[in-house]
Amino acid sequence: MSGIRIVLKNKETNRYLGRGGNWTDKPEAAMAFLNQTRANDHRVYHRLANTEVVELAESGAANTRPPTPVTVSPTPRPEEPGTKSRKTQGRVPKPAASKLDKAEAMKKKSAAPQACEEPRNQPASTSTSTGSQLAVTPAPDELVTIIEAKVDVGFGNSLYIRGQGDSLSWEKGTALECRDASTWRWSSREAKAKIVFKLLLNDQRWATGEDLTVEAGKTIEVVPSF
Repeated sequence: MSGIRIVLKNKETNRYLGRGGNWTDKPEAAMAFLNQTRANDHRVYHRLANTEVVELAESGAANTRPPTPVTVSPTPRPEEPGTKSRKTQGRVPKPAASKLDKAEAMKKKSAAPQACEEPRNQPASTSTSTGSQLAVTPAPDELVTIIEAKVDVGFGNSLYIRGQGDSLSWEKGTALECRDASTWRWSSREAKAKIVFKLLLNDQRWATGEDLTVEAGKTIEVVPSF
């Protein structure tokens, strides 16, 4: 938008977030963001309390962005004893699930994110480096971005990823796929640019160290610690 800058403002002090995390009284010295989503992600990730996203015109006047409305679905009322739900009246009852259907359901359930009990046979990784961020190798043929974590999180725990790029967010994590007892994977065929990310244990405890990055269409292997 021509002539408009999107910045972060402290609601108590009326000061603006500048470069390097410093706060300034001068609107023209405020750090500008590409759009409201980038500004809000920065505010959440850096835990900037009492801040809001505002728009600054060329004159320096601030226009506060209206909050995004949240739709809350009404809680369904319980059915009275002895009555049938309107949704089920007149419906033909479904046939009982066959043994084959039950077997397919068990396969889907076992594929949900959870700690692995037994390791599976997987091809050896092409990366032999050590450290928190290891060697990056291009994915074969098609543009597939892969993040593979080498860590044993213990039975009952799972790994999640948060970040910026593709469909990732800093506010809510996405579960990684458990490959074996010490291998977790996240992949995407939609990434078109560099992805910035960080791993979490059970989507609650952040991995130590700085944010990591991976280019679109590349594979990266990391060894996180919590």
